Amino acid sequence: MESTTEGQAEAPDSGMSEYDRANAEQKLKAAITAEITDAVGWMGSRLAEDRRTALEYYLGAPFGNEQEGRSQIVLRDVLDTIEWVMPSLLRIFTSGDEVVQFTPTGEEDEGVAEQATAYCNWIMMRDNPGFLILYQLFKDALLERFGAGKAYWNEECYEEGSLYLGMNDDEFMMLLKDPDVEVLQHTDVPLPAPPPEPVQTPQGMVVPPAQPSPGSVHDALIRRCRNRVKIENIPPEEFLMSRDARSLNDARYLGHRARKTASDLVEMGIPKEVVDGLPEGGFADEFNMERIARNSLDDAFGGVLTQPSGAARIIWTTESYIRHDWDGDGITELRYVLSVGTDAQTLLKNEQVDDHPFFGLTPVIIPHKVIGLSLADLVMQFQLLRSTLVRQFLDNLYFTTNGRWGVIEGKVNLDDVLNNIPGGVVRMEMEGAVFPLAPPPIGQVVLPMMEFLAGERENASGVTRYNQGSDANSLNKTAHGISQIMSASQARVELIARIFAETGVKALFQKILRLIVKHQNKPRVIRLTNKWVPMDPSEWSSQMDVTINVGIGSGSRETIAANSAAIIAMQEKVGMSPFGPQLLTAENVYKSLKSFVQNTGFKGDGGYFTDPTDSKPPPPKPDVALLELEQKGHLETAKLALERDKMLLENHAAMAKLYLDNGQPPPPMPMLSSAGPGVPSPNMNGGQVAEGDAQAPPMPMRGAPPPGAPPNFNPMGAQ
Repeated sequence: MESTTEGQAEAPDSGMSEYDRANAEQKLKAAITAEITDAVGWMGSRLAEDRRTALEYYLGAPFGNEQEGRSQIVLRDVLDTIEWVMPSLLRIFTSGDEVVQFTPTGEEDEGVAEQATAYCNWIMMRDNPGFLILYQLFKDALLERFGAGKAYWNEECYEEGSLYLGMNDDEFMMLLKDPDVEVLQHTDVPLPAPPPEPVQTPQGMVVPPAQPSPGSVHDALIRRCRNRVKIENIPPEEFLMSRDARSLNDARYLGHRARKTASDLVEMGIPKEVVDGLPEGGFADEFNMERIARNSLDDAFGGVLTQPSGAARIIWTTESYIRHDWDGDGITELRYVLSVGTDAQTLLKNEQVDDHPFFGLTPVIIPHKVIGLSLADLVMQFQLLRSTLVRQFLDNLYFTTNGRWGVIEGKVNLDDVLNNIPGGVVRMEMEGAVFPLAPPPIGQVVLPMMEFLAGERENASGVTRYNQGSDANSLNKTAHGISQIMSASQARVELIARIFAETGVKALFQKILRLIVKHQNKPRVIRLTNKWVPMDPSEWSSQMDVTINVGIGSGSRETIAANSAAIIAMQEKVGMSPFGPQLLTAENVYKSLKSFVQNTGFKGDGGYFTDPTDSKPPPPKPDVALLELEQKGHLETAKLALERDKMLLENHAAMAKLYLDNGQPPPPMPMLSSAGPGVPSPNMNGGQVAEGDAQAPPMPMRGAPPPGAPPNFNPMGAQ
């Protein structure tokens, strides 16, 4: 179930009369219709035509000026340039563990910022297909000027209608404890209690009362749904924006023309009877020229000529985020409106929100504009010129190998001339009646011009043949010169990466942080660096600043790894110096080692080193003096206990003799303190006094009768 809003839904008629509500709704419909029409008209005119042309150049489509029988080759300058830039950009953003880092707003937020950094990067790269999202986002920007996407809080059901049969009570309770589980149907069948067995008593056989049921058998139909941040790419032709916008956050109107099914709308909470009455529409979107150009390579045309029916029926909707004064207080608020059709006459949702879900980026910024230029804009003209030169060169080569012939009329057999068979005979009446018409060679003109245009394309795009490893003469140039050329080219790519980072990528991660802080109300356990870590963002701050880790190309990564190795060597020297304890800690060394491992291509510390903050502290060293005192005290206590036990045993032996002399059983053996707690002591009869039994009665004094002795008992024996 999709939920693209970030704010809480507000009842559109809250505090308004029916007349005021209807009037406000008509004004809202008119405003959205005007914005959609204006945005679609602007996005569908020159910008849409330029993007369609760029797609055709990228796919190597014909230019439209081809001639029958002549060369029709099309070079791929646009494709080559973009595809050579893409690996460097993706390496910059995805080779490390962290695409972004959050900076704490206060000293108390240090630990929170580290957790937010780890969790948001995990959401981007693990919980969503982060690599593919960035790939399509960057490709749209490099090719079609602007890459757009959206991030929103989404309830997603990933296991629908699963049936669990024959569960006992414990298994069913474990299933209910899963926060992702929603029970759709449940049956509970109590198990029969075992029949009571008769018990023999002095009064005879007695049948005990019936026992309660030992439990139940549960059958359940469930579905598993989870709430999470979902990130999607938006095709450029589906993204709408007011034409005078200078940034996405300041835009008066933003929208997404989304292709949904009737089932999607029902899952979003729209009543089925409302969805069934919606018009189909959207044929203009189906036959969008950009969609046609994108799918022309393999004839996978996106237009639907035959509409599916039922729950699969396709309905084009518009998700609008418009700044509009709904309540008439003179202040515009941001509202989320879901409508059907370009005229917005059918509103499905109308809510006030605090932010929009969109983010976007452009590779070449034009100041004070959202959409700038693409790399395709910079190199399309060179693809046309170079393709034209190559066509002319090939035509010249064809004419040279199979050129035209001149003949003297009436002096040659024309059938023999036209029959161009290898080894054929041409009959003529005079020598020289047939002669070739040699075209002028143009290779010496075309090839230098091709080299010139290639250099101009490299200057325009920043992608040189040294990046591509395709310059055969590079071995003849100095290493320093090649390094300077490579550095200049990498600087151009890193500038694009920095623009992408500070615009679309930064905005994306800010939205991820705001979404989890606002909507995630319980901890979520995730796996980070081979450990399961609970993440609870309910107490985090959504105002933390974002730092983007960019500018790390392949060459600079090797440089950073070498610098990290030098730092490790320096730390080793410092550690052996008298200043080591003051200047160096285990955390400092681990940070250097981790940086070295990361920049050699591994994730995290690679498992080669252990974070000292994760290790348990060693037990404290024992105090020798204290141990000696404790040991001396134990010895004194044991000595006193032995002396007491000796006295008890002597007294017991004497009293036992007196008891036996008077025909009485001896008293029980006393508990000896030297035996230790819980250790039974032997008695005279070979029995034992178990732990927890009643203690032995106190030993009587000499001359006194023992407890329980007969009245005539003489402790001194018969005289």
